[in-house]
Amino acid sequence: MGTENILDELIDDKLIAVLRFFIDNPEKQFYLREVAKKVKVSPASTMRIIRKLVKLEVLKEIHIKAFKLYQIEDNDIIKFLDSIISTKKNALEEFINMIKDLAGLSQVVLHGKETADKASVIIVGIDVDAEKIRQATFEVQDKYKYNIMYLTIEPAQFEQMTAMGLYPGKKVTLYQK
Repeated sequence: MGTENILDELIDDKLIAVLRFFIDNPEKQFYLREVAKKVKVSPASTMRIIRKLVKLEVLKEIHIKAFKLYQIEDNDIIKFLDSIISTKKNALEEFINMIKDLAGLSQVVLHGKETADKASVIIVGIDVDAEKIRQATFEVQDKYKYNIMYLTIEPAQFEQMTAMGLYPGKKVTLYQK
Protein backbone atom coordinates (compact mmCIF):
# COMPACT_ATOMS: atom_id res chain seq x y z
CA MET A 1 0.00 0.00 0.00
CA GLY A 2 1.33 3.42 -0.93
CA THR A 3 1.65 6.28 1.52
CA GLU A 4 -0.86 8.33 -0.49
CA ASN A 5 -3.75 6.04 0.63
CA ILE A 6 -2.74 5.64 4.25
CA LEU A 7 -5.03 8.39 5.57
CA ASP A 8 -8.06 6.83 3.90
CA GLU A 9 -7.24 3.53 5.57
CA LEU A 10 -6.58 5.05 8.99
CA ILE A 11 -9.38 7.59 9.18
CA ASP A 12 -12.91 6.89 8.04
CA ASP A 13 -15.18 9.46 6.39
CA LYS A 14 -17.45 9.71 9.45
CA LEU A 15 -14.56 10.62 11.72
CA ILE A 16 -13.38 13.23 9.21
CA ALA A 17 -16.90 14.71 9.03
CA VAL A 18 -17.19 14.99 12.83
CA LEU A 19 -13.68 16.37 13.21
CA ARG A 20 -14.16 18.89 10.37
CA PHE A 21 -17.43 20.04 11.96
CA PHE A 22 -15.72 20.82 15.27
CA ILE A 23 -12.69 22.41 13.58
CA ASP A 24 -15.00 24.67 11.57
CA ASN A 25 -16.84 25.73 14.75
CA PRO A 26 -14.06 26.15 17.34
CA GLU A 27 -15.87 28.57 19.66
CA LYS A 28 -19.13 26.63 19.89
CA GLN A 29 -20.34 23.78 22.08
CA PHE A 30 -22.65 21.06 20.78
CA TYR A 31 -24.85 18.25 22.01
CA LEU A 32 -24.16 14.80 20.59
CA ARG A 33 -27.43 14.60 18.64
CA GLU A 34 -26.86 18.07 17.24
CA VAL A 35 -23.48 16.98 15.87
CA ALA A 36 -24.95 13.75 14.47
CA LYS A 37 -27.70 15.66 12.67
CA LYS A 38 -25.36 18.31 11.24
CA VAL A 39 -22.78 15.83 9.88
CA LYS A 40 -25.40 13.24 8.85
CA VAL A 41 -23.82 10.42 10.85
CA SER A 42 -25.87 8.13 13.10
CA PRO A 43 -25.94 9.08 16.80
CA ALA A 44 -24.29 5.76 17.73
CA SER A 45 -21.37 6.33 15.35
CA THR A 46 -21.13 9.96 16.41
CA MET A 47 -20.94 8.88 20.07
CA ARG A 48 -18.19 6.37 19.29
CA ILE A 49 -16.20 9.02 17.41
CA ILE A 50 -16.72 11.70 20.06
CA ARG A 51 -15.63 9.34 22.86
CA LYS A 52 -12.47 8.56 20.92
CA LEU A 53 -11.77 12.27 20.31
CA VAL A 54 -12.36 13.12 23.99
CA LYS A 55 -10.00 10.34 25.05
CA LEU A 56 -7.35 11.69 22.66
CA GLU A 57 -7.93 15.21 24.06
CA VAL A 58 -9.03 16.53 20.70
CA LEU A 59 -12.47 17.39 22.11
CA LYS A 60 -13.42 18.42 25.58
CA GLU A 61 -16.55 17.20 27.33
CA ILE A 62 -18.47 19.83 29.28
CA HIS A 63 -21.00 18.70 31.90
CA ILE A 64 -23.97 20.94 32.62
CA LYS A 65 -26.26 19.17 35.10
CA ALA A 66 -27.44 16.02 33.27
CA PHE A 67 -26.27 17.22 29.85
CA LYS A 68 -22.99 16.83 28.03
CA LEU A 69 -21.67 19.33 25.52
CA TYR A 70 -18.62 18.91 23.32
CA GLN A 71 -16.15 21.46 22.02
CA ILE A 72 -12.84 21.28 20.21
CA GLU A 73 -9.72 21.69 22.33
CA ASP A 74 -7.46 24.60 21.47
CA ASN A 75 -4.03 23.01 21.04
CA ASP A 76 -1.32 22.11 18.54
CA ILE A 77 -2.90 18.73 17.79
CA ILE A 78 -5.91 20.50 16.29
CA LYS A 79 -3.74 22.67 14.05
CA PHE A 80 -1.93 19.56 12.84
CA LEU A 81 -5.17 17.64 12.15
CA ASP A 82 -6.66 20.66 10.41
CA SER A 83 -3.66 20.88 8.07
CA ILE A 84 -3.98 17.18 7.15
CA ILE A 85 -7.72 17.34 6.56
CA SER A 86 -7.49 20.63 4.65
CA THR A 87 -5.07 19.30 2.02
CA LYS A 88 -7.73 17.31 0.23
CA LYS A 89 -10.18 20.18 0.37
CA ASN A 90 -7.63 22.72 -0.84
CA ALA A 91 -6.69 20.66 -3.90
CA LEU A 92 -10.26 20.48 -5.17
CA GLU A 93 -10.97 24.10 -4.24
CA GLU A 94 -7.91 25.25 -6.13
CA PHE A 95 -8.93 23.18 -9.16
CA ILE A 96 -12.41 24.75 -9.11
CA ASN A 97 -10.92 28.24 -8.81
CA MET A 98 -8.68 27.56 -11.81
CA ILE A 99 -11.53 26.51 -14.10
CA LYS A 100 -14.66 28.28 -12.79
CA ASP A 101 -14.35 31.24 -15.16
CA LEU A 102 -13.97 29.16 -18.32
CA ALA A 103 -16.44 30.08 -21.04
CA GLY A 104 -19.28 27.60 -21.34
CA LEU A 105 -18.74 25.96 -17.92
CA SER A 106 -21.98 25.53 -16.01
CA GLN A 107 -21.28 22.92 -13.32
CA VAL A 108 -18.60 20.73 -11.72
CA VAL A 109 -19.83 17.56 -10.00
CA LEU A 110 -17.83 15.24 -7.76
CA HIS A 111 -18.57 11.73 -8.96
CA GLY A 112 -18.17 8.73 -6.69
CA LYS A 113 -15.97 8.48 -3.63
CA GLU A 114 -13.21 10.99 -3.11
CA THR A 115 -10.02 9.64 -1.56
CA ALA A 116 -7.02 11.34 0.02
CA ASP A 117 -5.15 11.41 -3.27
CA LYS A 118 -7.78 11.56 -6.02
CA ALA A 119 -11.24 12.57 -7.11
CA SER A 120 -13.36 12.05 -10.19
CA VAL A 121 -15.31 15.03 -11.47
CA ILE A 122 -17.81 15.62 -14.23
CA ILE A 123 -17.42 18.98 -15.90
CA VAL A 124 -20.71 20.09 -17.41
CA GLY A 125 -20.72 22.79 -20.05
CA ILE A 126 -20.77 23.69 -23.70
CA ASP A 127 -17.48 24.03 -25.62
CA VAL A 128 -15.40 24.19 -22.42
CA ASP A 129 -11.66 24.61 -23.13
CA ALA A 130 -10.31 21.07 -22.61
CA GLU A 131 -6.68 22.20 -22.68
CA LYS A 132 -7.18 24.61 -19.76
CA ILE A 133 -8.89 21.88 -17.75
CA ARG A 134 -6.05 19.48 -18.49
CA GLN A 135 -3.51 22.13 -17.47
CA ALA A 136 -5.38 22.76 -14.18
CA THR A 137 -5.34 19.03 -13.37
CA PHE A 138 -1.56 18.92 -13.96
CA GLU A 139 -0.98 21.94 -11.70
CA VAL A 140 -3.04 20.39 -8.89
CA GLN A 141 -1.18 17.09 -9.36
CA ASP A 142 2.19 18.83 -9.08
CA LYS A 143 1.28 20.98 -6.09
CA TYR A 144 -0.76 18.52 -4.00
CA LYS A 145 0.10 15.07 -5.41
CA TYR A 146 -3.67 14.85 -5.96
CA ASN A 147 -5.15 13.33 -9.13
CA ILE A 148 -8.31 14.73 -10.66
CA MET A 149 -9.89 12.51 -13.29
CA TYR A 150 -12.50 14.33 -15.31
CA LEU A 151 -15.08 13.93 -18.00
CA THR A 152 -16.45 16.92 -19.89
CA ILE A 153 -20.01 16.68 -21.19
CA GLU A 154 -22.81 18.99 -22.25
CA PRO A 155 -25.72 19.74 -19.87
CA ALA A 156 -28.28 17.79 -21.92
CA GLN A 157 -25.99 14.74 -22.00
CA PHE A 158 -25.45 14.95 -18.25
CA GLU A 159 -29.19 15.10 -17.57
CA GLN A 160 -29.92 12.17 -19.91
CA MET A 161 -27.12 9.99 -18.55
CA THR A 162 -28.12 10.73 -14.97
CA ALA A 163 -31.76 9.91 -15.75
CA MET A 164 -30.63 6.61 -17.33
CA GLY A 165 -28.65 5.70 -14.20
CA LEU A 166 -25.30 5.78 -15.99
CA TYR A 167 -23.75 7.85 -13.21
CA PRO A 168 -24.55 5.77 -10.13
CA GLY A 169 -23.24 6.57 -6.70
CA LYS A 170 -22.72 9.74 -4.76
CA LYS A 171 -22.69 12.99 -6.75
CA VAL A 172 -21.89 16.29 -5.04
CA THR A 173 -22.09 19.61 -6.86
CA LEU A 174 -18.77 21.37 -6.24
CA TYR A 175 -19.52 24.40 -8.37
CA GLN A 176 -22.46 25.76 -10.30
CA LYS A 177 -22.93 29.00 -12.21
